[in-house]
Amino acid sequence: QPVSALQRLPMLLPGETAVTTRGAYAEIMAQAETLAGQNGILDVSAFSVQPWLDVYDVGCSVLVVANGDPALAEQQAAQLAREFWQRRRRFEVDLAPTRQAIAQALAGDAHPVVLADSADAPSSGAPGDSTIVLKALLDAAPRRDCLHNIVDPTAVRAMAAAGAGSEIAVTVGGSSGSALYQPLTVSGRVRLMSDGEFAQKEPGFRGRVLHRGLTSVLQIGHVYLVVMERPVLQWDPELYRSVGLEPRDSWITVVKSPAAFRAAYEPLAAEVHILDAPGVCSPNLRALPFRRVRRPLYPLDEDAHWPEQA
Repeated sequence: QPVSALQRLPMLLPGETAVTTRGAYAEIMAQAETLAGQNGILDVSAFSVQPWLDVYDVGCSVLVVANGDPALAEQQAAQLAREFWQRRRRFEVDLAPTRQAIAQALAGDAHPVVLADSADAPSSGAPGDSTIVLKALLDAAPRRDCLHNIVDPTAVRAMAAAGAGSEIAVTVGGSSGSALYQPLTVSGRVRLMSDGEFAQKEPGFRGRVLHRGLTSVLQIGHVYLVVMERPVLQWDPELYRSVGLEPRDSWITVVKSPAAFRAAYEPLAAEVHILDAPGVCSPNLRALPFRRVRRPLYPLDEDAHWPEQA
């Protein structure tokens, strides 16, 4: 008869470090896999949790299922939870200041530099319409080609009405009403209009067709801005390639994803940086206005403790 034991931890992990291919979380998952199937243990899970949930019981947890032995399940769950908790400080994200990262990329010799605006990642729940990085990129006045993207259904319809080849002034971004950033008025040339469909070709949902709705490419000097009706996963360079833009040839390519983009982008990137930009899915969890979570909670509270800590 299967029996289970759950250990809850007062801890949140940024999505950037809750990955199974490297780092502390990979170590925890490896331990979970080793435990499963041994000594009466049927299955083991270590849950990193969605860290932007402002609910009372949010936090990482460990679940162990044993074959008819509740004490064994409790013992192994506590042991793995202890390993998880003791690694909590290793889940910090190395964040790059946005304007500094852009300036260094444009001044360097290596390209492309992939900058992840993970705070605006649709796969994390963000609207994909932040103007923070776009404004910083335009303010840098790059003389080398840079790729960026934004969700704005009203702006892309205006570009469709103007038509490919047209020069247009249009306001983009901020359509979700976020107080963290404002809409931005830009002027450029509409290079292309598309129905927005593309199939992912790299690891992570390879073959899946994504539908971002009406899509345009607006050229603003050396910044090529993909404007789309709907947010989509940004794990695959086909987001850009499907509209005639090649990340390998750019100096900077902006993606909006905390971690899953790495499988496709790291092989082609000279450098990868996670930006310290504000957003509803910011990896800087201490900066977010949590109201309902149980406190203390790490990393919001450095003094958070776990009763089973060794």
